[in-house]
Amino acid sequence: MSRFFKYIFSIIICMVMLITVIPQNKAIAYVYTDGFVTVGEVTFPFAEYMPGDYFTKNGKACTCHDNTAINCVASGESCNCLRLVNIDGTEVDLLAVQCIGFARYTFYRLFGFIDADFNSHLFYNAGTIEAGNVSAQSVKQLITRLKPGAHIRYKLAYTQHSVILLSQNNEGFTVYQANAGGNGIDSSPCVVSTKTFTWEQFAETAYRGIVFANMPVNYPQDLGFSENPYGDEVPTGTYVTTDNLNLRSGAGTEYESLTVITAGTYLLVDEISANWGHVVYEGLEGWVSLGYVSYVERLTPKEESGITVKDGYIYGIPTATTPMALNNAFMNDTVNFSCGGSEYIGTGVYIDAVVGDYPISRGAVVIYGDINGDGLVSAVDCIKLKTALTGEELLNGAFALASDMDGNGFISTTDYKKLQLFLSSPPVTKPEVDTETSEENSEEQNTSESQEDTVLAYKNPEIFT
Repeated sequence: MSRFFKYIFSIIICMVMLITVIPQNKAIAYVYTDGFVTVGEVTFPFAEYMPGDYFTKNGKACTCHDNTAINCVASGESCNCLRLVNIDGTEVDLLAVQCIGFARYTFYRLFGFIDADFNSHLFYNAGTIEAGNVSAQSVKQLITRLKPGAHIRYKLAYTQHSVILLSQNNEGFTVYQANAGGNGIDSSPCVVSTKTFTWEQFAETAYRGIVFANMPVNYPQDLGFSENPYGDEVPTGTYVTTDNLNLRSGAGTEYESLTVITAGTYLLVDEISANWGHVVYEGLEGWVSLGYVSYVERLTPKEESGITVKDGYIYGIPTATTPMALNNAFMNDTVNFSCGGSEYIGTGVYIDAVVGDYPISRGAVVIYGDINGDGLVSAVDCIKLKTALTGEELLNGAFALASDMDGNGFISTTDYKKLQLFLSSPPVTKPEVDTETSEENSEEQNTSESQEDTVLAYKNPEIFT
């Protein structure tokens, strides 16, 4: 009997020792094994925010979400929600907390900016689904157009929720999120989790609608993840020939050559078969080898158009230009204009290069002197610039750039004078910096009094909750 008790006692001691050496942290409840994604040089889920961690100042669950007297977005001392984050030595204001704050943090880590209005030229909404149209099919059509890192925001019964797309397959997709439970993680304020949905499950969850699905305009080239839903697919769209090549009657070298297409020719490839693309060239229908063409991924104006695209802004469009007049100004197969009901292309209008049914690149129009965005230069623009200089109105983005008439990087009374002079012949291309004017502005900036008048304040971004 004593030997039996010794045996039992030994087992108990071993169990106690085993328990003491197991790391006592949240990872015990859930071992993450699926969907690690590398976008560019960043792999997520991030090591510091694996499932079970908290996106807060102190790494603990937030306790103030249900207290209406505390403003979580303000992120003061009374709330441990995280809004201001330090990323690689830079303090980033996410303008939000909880789920949308974490989604923006992830978006920034992956793409270098948050998807807020003042960065609207850097991202686009790939799709919206209204309540009543949410189904497994409509959800699948939208999500499969997205890539890892997309910020998806949808409506719940009484609120909204933000998630980041992590990975997907034929059955459904996995998201990376905060403020909600998921795969092996119980729901808790600001807790990080992953959650896997089938298309049907997500349609039931987001039945009140998907508000947006934001994607960066310039998606990183390097992409790798555990189950690649895209395989090695080659996209249809616009290609430019890198060498003279044959247009053949079929997808292969065994088919006859119909004609030779010269290098530098832009072609619309509307169908892919192995390494061959179907095109129509000068009335001839045939196939070209994709080994001698390069995909046009960005909004690309034709050289003869006089239009340039730089840092997400489009310069060189003349005043009083209609969308119809710009139909053939770009090399991309399809271009959309966000003019609304306006007759002319004006400052602030977005031009999207479209492949399939979603934009792959976006630029905001800048027309020097067109400060009110109507596509013309008139006395109305003078009034608008004057009110901005006096502090009665604030400008940002393309409208601030359109006000910089001398192109020196500052907005001052000199720009106002130049705008008056150019009223009869509005500038349509970026003006050269006038040396004498630049020196005058430099002298003005040396006094605090003129600095206030010279540098235009930018509009404060909207705060999202």
